[in-house]
Amino acid sequence: QNPDGLLASGAAAGVAAGFNAPIAGIFFAAEVIRPANDNSLDLTTRLLAAALSAAVVQTFLPGGPAIRAEGFAWSGGNFELIFFLLLGVLTGFVSYGFKKVFEGARSLAAWLGEQGVPATFLPLAGAVLTVLVSLVTEERVQFDGFGAVNEVLKDASKPLQETASNLSLA
Repeated sequence: QNPDGLLASGAAAGVAAGFNAPIAGIFFAAEVIRPANDNSLDLTTRLLAAALSAAVVQTFLPGGPAIRAEGFAWSGGNFELIFFLLLGVLTGFVSYGFKKVFEGARSLAAWLGEQGVPATFLPLAGAVLTVLVSLVTEERVQFDGFGAVNEVLKDASKPLQETASNLSLA
């Protein structure tokens, strides 16, 4: 009866199956999909969809997590927690910047709509902008997937600069 609830359940199941993280799938569906008429039945449906999809994947495709961190050791004691705190604060500032860029892009799209540019042109304009940015910077601007992350995590003893350059080239 509720197509938004079914979409949220499918999203929760997809994240749960793809990342072996049913709780993350439920939160993803609640945060990103946000069904308008959300009720307890829809939440129950999302819970069941996420749990069942993760169980099916683990039963028939037991491969482990999508990102493997081999050889990781927590060696700095609680002192490292300070750096995680600073990383969280930095991530908050970057997130605020992304939010402002998103708001600017949304207002630009609204302005282009007022000027008579058809809405079907906007994805093409975004693709052209992505290509131009990659040509100007001479590097890839799109993420390559878990292969790149696993390659970076393969050797945890690499210096930070080399790891950052590997991630940016992926």
